Amino acid sequence: MMKAWVIESYENGFSGLKQKEISILELVTKRKSSFIKNIINFIKLLYNSIILLGEYEPRYKLD
Repeated sequence: MMKAWVIESYENGFSGLKQKEISILELVTKRKSSFIKNIINFIKLLYNSIILLGEYEPRYKLD
């Protein structure tokens, strides 16, 4: 059976990301509000990771 990784909870960037593995059938048959919440959390993750990448300054610079 195929499995999918879904975001269970999200706090403080990548260190607070918690995922769980569920079956595709379970993902499809779950309540739609849960599915929408997972999409919103994923968008938050992408948005915050872009912000983190923008603020990142390398420790060593190559000349």
